[in-house]
Amino acid sequence: AAPLPLEVIRRFEEKTGAVIFEGYGMTETSPIITLNPTNLEQRKVGSVGLPFPGADIKIMDLETGLKELSQGQDGEIAASGPMVMLGYWQKPEANQAMFREIEGKRFLLTGDIGHFDEEGFVVITDRKKDMIIVGGFNAYPKEIEEVLFEHPKVALAAVIGIPDPYAGESVKA
Repeated sequence: AAPLPLEVIRRFEEKTGAVIFEGYGMTETSPIITLNPTNLEQRKVGSVGLPFPGADIKIMDLETGLKELSQGQDGEIAASGPMVMLGYWQKPEANQAMFREIEGKRFLLTGDIGHFDEEGFVVITDRKKDMIIVGGFNAYPKEIEEVLFEHPKVALAAVIGIPDPYAGESVKA
């Protein structure tokens, strides 16, 4: 349900000799909307790949989901295409919250934060609900966990936000 930490990929491949090719999708996208090229020369570790054929991916602002952001800017990943579900059964409020009409197409707001890198690969930064706001700055648990995983004595890591009377939230690992 989240991108694999880079250190976990490195350790797994080192120990098993197998290769991991990440992709990205969710139940609402039946199931895939991006995929890394399945060869070592084009695979980009740290990304979830390129948009799958037929998938239209956009990065939208976090507040409204209506403003498309530039390459490299983090925002909410939105997807359109034949693999995206039509909507939630008899849940108009959920549909209104999760879908946006953009350039004449219906896009699903995934709840995931990410960006397009300079080569057009999708990089997932974190889950929108997981973002921690510390003194007005966005802290992404996944980025902090990546640093923790680099330490050889760290086998598992989890980062959450906890209430802080001065900064609003603080980071707890």
